[in-house]
Amino acid sequence: MRLRSRPGWRIPGVWALRHLAPALGILVVALLAAGCGARPWGPRTITLTLTPEFTMEPREVVVRPGETVRLVVVNADTRLPHQVRSAAKLGPDLELEPGQRQVLDWKAPAEPGAFPIWCGMPGHRKNGMVARVVIRGER
Repeated sequence: MRLRSRPGWRIPGVWALRHLAPALGILVVALLAAGCGARPWGPRTITLTLTPEFTMEPREVVVRPGETVRLVVVNADTRLPHQVRSAAKLGPDLELEPGQRQVLDWKAPAEPGAFPIWCGMPGHRKNGMVARVVIRGER
């Protein structure tokens, strides 16, 4: 009895590719799905940019109740200093010189709600340099 050879059967690595590729695909999907959950390596990072056009981007920062986030505040204005004030809800007020950035680790309150943040420099809030922090449970 003679064994029939399949096309590509004798080529090294073809057997492994045919039989291991589905398992590798499942492993990759499982690892990606596992990365979508909690971040065991540190808090989520949110960047708040203070612009030369007297805006804060993003206009709304959404966090979960009790979540710890790392807030990176960047003054993208090369001419003027800016501030971030929150009536002590984010902690102490921040003042950033042109081009400066500061990092603040912050834990959101346990209860849902919202509060404004704004630039405390004269006239900046009135000109629209405001944003909002929203504490919202998952849907």
